[in-house]
Amino acid sequence: MMAQSSNYNLLQENQARYNEFEDFESEIKAVILQKLLEADKQRRFSRPVCRQATKLLKTGKPLGKLLTETGYVAAQELETALNLQAMLDRLDNHLPLGKLLVEGGYVTAEQLAEVLQAQRR
Repeated sequence: MMAQSSNYNLLQENQARYNEFEDFESEIKAVILQKLLEADKQRRFSRPVCRQATKLLKTGKPLGKLLTETGYVAAQELETALNLQAMLDRLDNHLPLGKLLVEGGYVTAEQLAEVLQAQRR
């Protein structure tokens, strides 16, 4: 009976720790995304969608490379987003690069869709 009680207490403690970790992880993600949005608030949607950009795109290249080639994303912005993606991966919460760039205000959903469509050709 004592062993069952001890196991139950350990289970409760572990569940509490897990819940605390999930809360902490959510807070970190919110802070990181908010910082990205604040840092680039002025740039949001400043680049127009350029249909001519698809001529520059070549299949087989990584998304980040294509976005920098079209001028939608600066190299430093891409590096910031890739670092954030790596940090989130370490927390076992992978987010696609495109989603990070759109949520961070680096590119519009239209720009991302254009590049992804060209990438698939």
